[in-house]
Amino acid sequence: MDIDKFKQVNDTYGHAVGDQVLQVTAARLSALFRNDDIVARWGSEEFLALLPTTEISDASSIAARVLDAVSAAPIVIDNLTLHVTISIGVCSMKLELKDRGMSWQEVVHIADQSLYLAKRNGRNKAYGIVDALSVTSAEMAHGLRTNHNEGKVKLLEVFGSALATPSTLQ
Repeated sequence: MDIDKFKQVNDTYGHAVGDQVLQVTAARLSALFRNDDIVARWGSEEFLALLPTTEISDASSIAARVLDAVSAAPIVIDNLTLHVTISIGVCSMKLELKDRGMSWQEVVHIADQSLYLAKRNGRNKAYGIVDALSVTSAEMAHGLRTNHNEGKVKLLEVFGSALATPSTLQ
């Protein structure tokens, strides 16, 4: 998960405001997940959630809840009101390729590719890979978009409610 346009927040309002945006977003995310889930700050404005007892079939509803929880209310800092959204990439730890299972590093990489797909397609969205049984590990290296366009992987696509209309996959 990645806070949309976070660099712009830091550049416009300063790192102290950016830090408060991170704290509020982290609190909103933490409130959504169960005790056996792990939510961590993964990078600058990125968060990673590991949901060990969740099936990929629940990914769309969870992603929708996360998108809505982050964007539902503006973040108010002093007399500043910020409307914050988040983009999400999803991949199952149980994802099987045509020729083998995937390592956790590969799963994180695929989730990251899915996240960037959400960013490229308008932000405040979630994309994830839900089926890759038609693609080998070598073919997966060609990228998520290529494999999707060739019909080799199935993607989930979730839009935040703050969007007026969903855009098409690019």
